[in-house]
Amino acid sequence: MRAQPSPLKLFDFSLLELQYSMLLQEEIHPDTDLLALFDQYPIDVEFEQQHSDNNHIELFIKVEVNLGRKPLPGLQLLGVGLAVFDIPDAERLAPALLDNLRHFSTLSICINCMRSEFSNATANCPLGRYILPSLDVGSLLVPQKAKTVKPVKKAHMKVSRNPRK
Repeated sequence: MRAQPSPLKLFDFSLLELQYSMLLQEEIHPDTDLLALFDQYPIDVEFEQQHSDNNHIELFIKVEVNLGRKPLPGLQLLGVGLAVFDIPDAERLAPALLDNLRHFSTLSICINCMRSEFSNATANCPLGRYILPSLDVGSLLVPQKAKTVKPVKKAHMKVSRNPRK
């Protein structure tokens, strides 16, 4: 089946921060199933969405893996990113589709971008590549929809690619 392009356009994804470290406070036995260990890691996702009009959306995302008070042995990861989306001709779309694109699709795309960054960063890690598992995006959206996000002016949405010094 030929895929149809989505009305949602990912304009840019910028990685603002990426950290990973290995925690070996206790020895990991050579027979340890690392995938099972990785599956036990707590994952925290924070995000905020802003839009200047129906067509322009900015989503800030922060993903923390195994960063709690008592982290499990192995890996700790932190990723922070900013995605910029556009929905051309948003006024022509059905309200339910527009809502789905604005919330569910943008967050899903950002989580997938972070998954890719974590995978690339840990590709040569002695414990092996970490792949962020599939997440229930719907459960992340329930508390977020209760918040009211104020529209911002486009002038406040510039993405700088220059690292801070």
